[in-house]
Amino acid sequence: MNGWSDWGVALCLALLIFLLAKFGWNLRQAEIDRRMRWILPMPLLFVPLAALWGFNEQASRGSKTVEFCGSCHAMAAHVNDIYDPVSTNLATLHIQNRSVNENQCYTCHTGYKLIAPMKAKAAGLRHLLNYYVIGYDTPIKIHGKYDYETCFHCHGNARSYRAREEHAGLWSAKDMLNAETRCQDCHGDMHPTPTDGGHVVGVQGGTERPEVSQ
Repeated sequence: MNGWSDWGVALCLALLIFLLAKFGWNLRQAEIDRRMRWILPMPLLFVPLAALWGFNEQASRGSKTVEFCGSCHAMAAHVNDIYDPVSTNLATLHIQNRSVNENQCYTCHTGYKLIAPMKAKAAGLRHLLNYYVIGYDTPIKIHGKYDYETCFHCHGNARSYRAREEHAGLWSAKDMLNAETRCQDCHGDMHPTPTDGGHVVGVQGGTERPEVSQ
């Protein structure tokens, strides 16, 4: 979230709090039945819930962008790399070739399964906790194992993928697991690999590049 959307949400919440306070004060002064004092405010409970839902949706959309992911110092190398015109890392190639049109970090790290968005929210809270409270280790590594079904969601049935002899029999993440192989084994690293304070591109390029800004 940024710009007018931030101010809009903040102003709406401030106005809502003012109206609720004003209503509560007037209700307290009014000469009405004691039971009605509890009944009348009930519909107003739905207004804060609706505002909270709207705020959550706005924040959720903003947190899916590459810019949001790059706002953390820890991810500077990853985000710098995806805009590097000479990088051959897989994430960079996917973004620069527009294999994923928008929200690329979120799309590839969340996946397409039913509960994936909920897992992504939990992971986001863990990232905030690590970044501001617990701390984190470098180089940055993915938490757990990457779900290669995300790759097969797009590539699995693509003619260009199935036409390659090397891909024969690798039609799902389960096939890849059974074959004890990964996409990176042939196509190079997903993201920059730290080496001597700088970063190198994947095995396809093999060319050392200078250190990225942190």
